Amino acid sequence: MERQIQCEGDILVAGDSLTKGVTFDAERGRHVMLPGAFVAQVTKLLKPAVENISRYGCKSGELLQSLRERLSKKAAPGLVVLEVGGNDCAYDWDAVAKDPHAPHIPNTPLPDFEENLREMVGITRGAGSQPILCNLPPIDAEKYFRFITRGEPARERGILEFLGDVGHIYWWHERYSATVERVAQTTDTPLVLLRSAMLQEEDYRAYICEDGMHPNPQGHARLTEALLGYIRSYAPGLLAV
Repeated sequence: MERQIQCEGDILVAGDSLTKGVTFDAERGRHVMLPGAFVAQVTKLLKPAVENISRYGCKSGELLQSLRERLSKKAAPGLVVLEVGGNDCAYDWDAVAKDPHAPHIPNTPLPDFEENLREMVGITRGAGSQPILCNLPPIDAEKYFRFITRGEPARERGILEFLGDVGHIYWWHERYSATVERVAQTTDTPLVLLRSAMLQEEDYRAYICEDGMHPNPQGHARLTEALLGYIRSYAPGLLAV
């Protein structure tokens, strides 16, 4: 059961491209900033000022360092929203495609990812701020596979040989989201269920870009609803109206 959250001070958002507001533009074939991204939309409705230090491609170890630097240089915020993991669970797909039988490890192995999360929660509390964790929206394994293989037959064969099954991508990513949830539970840290906001849809894949990772505008609208719903339930004092 979530408890009511009090906030005295500003809000810091620390995460990766999801909270940065990045989406994939299929027509231009590249990642772009989405004006209607969920953090930006919710920020407009809040009384406290929001500082967003999220970065595209950020992994948990990098975010931990950024958080340390931010908390040591400026006044501690009232709340710190932490969202990370999508880049941690990825592999060096070029290396995998080249030699699928070689030993490969993800960008951040699960035990290290969990330790980084726990340390972020710890230093946030140590600074006098309230941490809030977010689990990970799901990915579309088939879209993601097409994105990382780029339609190259040899690359497809190599990566699929390593994976065994395209569905393994979803399962592996899900383990990182489950780790966020476990850290939230064992550290008594509030958790925003971004994942459920997508999975409750009849076909969540319709809310994910062609890269298989980033929510499209409709997906960000679902995440906006989820975050606002959480705030209305557990931190209504943050809302300007």
